[in-house]
Amino acid sequence: MILMQIQPITTIPRKIYAVNEICCTFAVYISVKTMEKIELKQTLPAIFAGRSENHSEVWLRDVTFERGKNYLISAESGTGKSSLCSYLYGYRTDYSGTIA
Repeated sequence: MILMQIQPITTIPRKIYAVNEICCTFAVYISVKTMEKIELKQTLPAIFAGRSENHSEVWLRDVTFERGKNYLISAESGTGKSSLCSYLYGYRTDYSGTIA
């Protein structure tokens, strides 16, 4: 199951992780400063293609990150947080959908 959540935040947390007895949940912080917005349209990492369950607020959805706003992306390990950052920076292109 891919579970990823987006939270608009007003302050940058110093420690961004939580641990419970089932799994580790980590987070990435996204702040749009130089562009007006970043839009993801039906984006999905290639590695997740063909999986039947997707409980993500990011993957296979239309998502807009707006300039001047801060976002916290939290999810279990292995659900694509680092991939999302790599896609936004243009380091990787192994996804379907659009990032503009």
